[in-house]
Amino acid sequence: MAMEARRWDEAAQFLADDVRVWWPVTNERFNGPRFMAMQEAYPEGWTITVVEVTESQSRVAARIAVDQAGERFWCHGWYDVDEDRIIEAVELWGTEASEAPPPWRARYTD
Repeated sequence: MAMEARRWDEAAQFLADDVRVWWPVTNERFNGPRFMAMQEAYPEGWTITVVEVTESQSRVAARIAVDQAGERFWCHGWYDVDEDRIIEAVELWGTEASEAPPPWRARYTD
């Protein structure tokens, strides 16, 4: 996997030149080459595990785990694809077990 190996030029080939990526949790939007530039600047030490990928016509959904510095982050992403390149993405990022569930739900969990 090009992202995991930090082969940025190779990874960029999977993105449209004018790709649009939205992270709703932080309301950040990355357009075009700035998305890959942000990825390159991200602090080192992470590993990626692709847990699940589902395809439907021109849309791909993925569940990805990213481990870094003893924490696990989850990305649930939806990617619109045209000619094998991502043209638009929405990625929901969260840190595993970073929020306490509301007390009322405790009786329903395992």
